Amino acid sequence: MMRNNFFLIASFTIKEILKSRVLYGVLSLGSFIAIFSYLASEFTFGVPQRVAIDIGMGGVSLSSLAIALFFGATLLTKEIETRTIYMTLSRPVARGEYILAKITGLIIVLGINIIILSIFTLGVFFILGGEGSPLLYWTLFFSFLESSLLMVLVVLLSLVTNTTLTVIAGGTIYGIGYMLSSALINYFINGSQKLEWIISIATFIIPDFDRLNIKEYLLYEQTLSTSFLLGSTAYASVYILVLVGFILLIFRNKELV
Repeated sequence: MMRNNFFLIASFTIKEILKSRVLYGVLSLGSFIAIFSYLASEFTFGVPQRVAIDIGMGGVSLSSLAIALFFGATLLTKEIETRTIYMTLSRPVARGEYILAKITGLIIVLGINIIILSIFTLGVFFILGGEGSPLLYWTLFFSFLESSLLMVLVVLLSLVTNTTLTVIAGGTIYGIGYMLSSALINYFINGSQKLEWIISIATFIIPDFDRLNIKEYLLYEQTLSTSFLLGSTAYASVYILVLVGFILLIFRNKELV
């Protein structure tokens, strides 16, 4: 029974998000990426495949992050405002099961988004003569991890503040997490041990999103060590699990009013 409830809630979440016409937006974006990538490559001297994959991967990343940010911020608040959550929790459904099913549903939507846009992106890339490589698929997988990490972070923030502040805070933390690693190697910061110590602590608390962006390696170096790829995967997975743990802890004790 509990397993059935989990899948029902997850599938309902997927249907609700898709009913918001996000799928039409994804298909439209995919078409735009394909057309724009092809046209841009035609006007580019040198390596048209690189232009196509650069534009395509950028579109995949931006759309996934947007879905994670905005749908993550409203994943629970919308249910509370429409009072749907009270009907669900009045049944034999544990709070932990409910929130995990909602998060799983949104993660599946993120996966659907990336798969659809990847088809458009890789289609143009291969049409232009691009060659497949393991790093190409690792880059797509890391986009999925990055958006999933942002999503659970935003869901956690939504439990302690309103939707507007959640979106602002989520975007801000993403920006900070993206810049922290590069800030550590900045020679201005290396000149100050105290500031370097503060930023080192911040990198431990705030997710290092830059670690999950390997597009530059795909475009130029075209290689990354297996240890880095597996280490980054483990890093993101552990961070996601820790954040989900905090979500469960807060949601179980949250007063729903």
